[in-house]
Amino acid sequence: MEVGNFYLRKRDYRAALSRFKEAADADPTYADAYLGLGKVYEKIGLKRKALDAYRKYLDALPSEKDAEDAKAVHRAMARLERQTKARPSRQSEWRAARSRSN
Repeated sequence: MEVGNFYLRKRDYRAALSRFKEAADADPTYADAYLGLGKVYEKIGLKRKALDAYRKYLDALPSEKDAEDAKAVHRAMARLERQTKARPSRQSEWRAARSRSN
């Protein structure tokens, strides 16, 4: 997770996504992995995937988890839901940019 957050801060979204996916695959109950996935998906314009990841984060939260984290995720989800209704996803744009960089 620390490595994923490092890559996220460096805006290396591909590397961050890989690390967060590894963490979620290793432990599907690890809430912070889904929080990281949600942040990456949001940054690269995959709003629906971000919403799904944030929902999994909220589902996986342990009961003692700080309520402020959950409130921030709820705000992000509300913003993403408004944005996905207002305009289509940029998933195809991101895929095109990714294929050009390979």
